[in-house]
Amino acid sequence: MFGGDDFDGFSGGSFWGNEGSLFGAASAIEDILDRDRVFLEDILEEQSAVQEAKALNDRLIGFLKQEETLARLVRYAVCTSVEEFRALSEEARLGSEGDGPLSSLTSAADQEAAQAASLIVDASEGALLKGHESDEERAVRYSFVACEIICCNVTDLIAPLVKSDTLLGILFDKLDSDAQVEPRLAGYLYKILTILLRRAPERILWYSIHRNVTVSEDAVVAGAGTDSATSPAWLIRLLLRHIGSYSIMCCFKAFLQVAADGGALVLELEEDDDENESGSFSGVG
Repeated sequence: MFGGDDFDGFSGGSFWGNEGSLFGAASAIEDILDRDRVFLEDILEEQSAVQEAKALNDRLIGFLKQEETLARLVRYAVCTSVEEFRALSEEARLGSEGDGPLSSLTSAADQEAAQAASLIVDASEGALLKGHESDEERAVRYSFVACEIICCNVTDLIAPLVKSDTLLGILFDKLDSDAQVEPRLAGYLYKILTILLRRAPERILWYSIHRNVTVSEDAVVAGAGTDSATSPAWLIRLLLRHIGSYSIMCCFKAFLQVAADGGALVLELEEDDDENESGSFSGVG
């Protein structure tokens, strides 16, 4: 439904952000980004977040690529327990203290808008009431949306991700356990790894073999112990530990393809490359 006669409230950004367009759902993201303080959790609540990322919404990407926000996005993508989800949510709440008691709701207008937008549409589950969702349901949904945003293959998000040992560690340290990898997590790891290997094969291959090492002209010396999470080829060892998982086996196969092709990954993908993919980059340095 088109807006009223007041055109001053229309976004001045992309077509997707125009409240008066047929794609007016994007206005929810614009409304969030207009707040005095923006929280990732509010973005993950919106069903249009993934589509806006795919459409390269400049304001949204600018927010998501911030170092702290990107780290939280990655943590949500690999969140596997309600306890972990609650801890992340609590961090957001504590981070908002000092600006008022109502988290990201910075004004009475924001509160009214949030109440008016109580219904969301989940692609697979139908209509859900935000206020009636359990922490378990929200944890699964946040994880899914975060993974999908990362897999939109936006350069401004992928480039800092592949260059950061810390962010990559958030992803792959989940494998450093003797417990069976949850199938959902394994699937998300494979999906994200596929994107990373397509965009920065040499960097990811190096990281998988030589994490925490010192590089010199004469030699490569391990920088930390011999445990499976820091020794040379540490990630390959972790993948082999969980090779019984189909998705983890696919991760291992992808690494073998990169190594065999000298850094070029060839995968059978179900969908064509996204329009915003711009080839590979080393990400090293």
